[in-house]
Amino acid sequence: MSGDLRRFVFCFNQIPIFYSHTASVIEMVELPPEIWLCIIDSLSRGSAGVQRDHRTIYPRLLSVNPVFLDVGLNWQWDEVWLSTGIGSRSNTQLTMHDLKRLPDPFISKRLKRLTIEFRDNEPQPNAISTPQETGTSQEIPQVCANFPAPYGHLSSRGILDCIIRALPQFQNIELIYLDWSMPSSYDDEQKGIFRSFWSQSPFVPNLKTLWLAGALKDHRTFIETMPQLPQLENVGFLFNDHYGQRDAPEVQDISIFTSHILPYIEGISSNLRLLCVRCATVTDCSPFFENLPRLPALRELYISMYWEYDWSLKDLAVLHSFLERCTETMQTLQFKVSGPYNVRQPADLAKRRRLDEFFFKLFTAKNPRLFRNLEDLMVMDHARMALTIDIVVAILQKTRTTIRKLAINNPSFNSEELAQVFDAAAKCQWLSDLRIYIDCFDWNFLDMLTRKLPSLQTVWITKANVLPIINCERRPDGTIASPPPADGPLKGWVYRDQWKLSYIHINETGGSLVLGNLRVTGRLANA
Repeated sequence: MSGDLRRFVFCFNQIPIFYSHTASVIEMVELPPEIWLCIIDSLSRGSAGVQRDHRTIYPRLLSVNPVFLDVGLNWQWDEVWLSTGIGSRSNTQLTMHDLKRLPDPFISKRLKRLTIEFRDNEPQPNAISTPQETGTSQEIPQVCANFPAPYGHLSSRGILDCIIRALPQFQNIELIYLDWSMPSSYDDEQKGIFRSFWSQSPFVPNLKTLWLAGALKDHRTFIETMPQLPQLENVGFLFNDHYGQRDAPEVQDISIFTSHILPYIEGISSNLRLLCVRCATVTDCSPFFENLPRLPALRELYISMYWEYDWSLKDLAVLHSFLERCTETMQTLQFKVSGPYNVRQPADLAKRRRLDEFFFKLFTAKNPRLFRNLEDLMVMDHARMALTIDIVVAILQKTRTTIRKLAINNPSFNSEELAQVFDAAAKCQWLSDLRIYIDCFDWNFLDMLTRKLPSLQTVWITKANVLPIINCERRPDGTIASPPPADGPLKGWVYRDQWKLSYIHINETGGSLVLGNLRVTGRLANA
């Protein structure tokens, strides 16, 4: 983007309302549509690189002109969340509202990502249902149009029928997320539901990304009913415990790993670019990783597991063996581990040490192929690792010729530990994005950061201590003396000359701060 266009975007971005109350249309400069789309995309990110909430932006775009109308509708309908029941992110009334709009081809053509939560929401025994509330034999537009507003007591089965009948309108879906958590009363008809679901879905030939969530027996049903998905490249498996069984989970049949799930993965392995595995279950998923085949085209791998109470994965060695089998094509890896946070018992301490040793052994392995082309790495653990510094230094040494983005989400580094991290990171020639926890954001931290890592473009910092962030005065201990300006921390202050950042994100208790376009040398000056 040229300098003039950047200035135009910046000025346009400061306008709180895109059109006046006296005019419904803005006369726009004659620019190619792709330029306007670039400008609007910049508006959505905000002046400091932060993604704004599209729900607050798109209504202000709709009435500006046809280009903005189109972009605003794309933002609103690009991703839709449908649910058959009550949940933390679900709303049956919103689902019915969306189903009322989606049969319109002008709307449905924009839908690219669809999430369906299968949840139970049967009406209360004393609830009075009207024919409009329960009648699902009509065509979907008429059914939804006849529901009262609000739509009244809706049965899960009735909403599910509405969703299935709306599917033929969804031509352009590229990603679908299916989350099944229904009571056992649905077991007998589960296969029929999914066969009907897939038979009504015209987007099957174009589907690129598939996420499946449920108990093991639900994954078996997913796989037994799924058609061929010729364009599928990205797959996520979220292994959960069964509906209503989290306090006393049922014994799951782990043979489903080898009888259904692993053969399915092997069948699509030549096209598989992304694999996500989340083990949120008390069932031991070790057989899954032990038998997971080599994936020749894998680019991205995401692993999340609970390990605090021996959940999800009892044998860490099988995970190590699988990673050593991974191909050299893997460029992105994310580990999220819920290990023992409060180490009070000897058993917890032993488990903590085993997890530390696992990570240390993994990143000091002699295998030259392991992580050979790794560019993006996140290691997230909800507890302090005794070997944190050794592990981080080992990571930086192992990936120093390839790593571009590194995120270590682990309780905070002190200044001595940060010095070791920065010394190792300084040898990573391509490192441009760093995310770490620190004890204190003070002058000494900034001095180390700017001296040792001058090529960074993005820094994400989570602070353990809430202190004033920056001012021109220093205390003897190196912290900042005066509070930040009233109009925002770092407002009006810049670093000069050498060091350039796309932005810094500082996340601290009670709020967050995002800064853009800083030029840094390690000294502060009034802009």
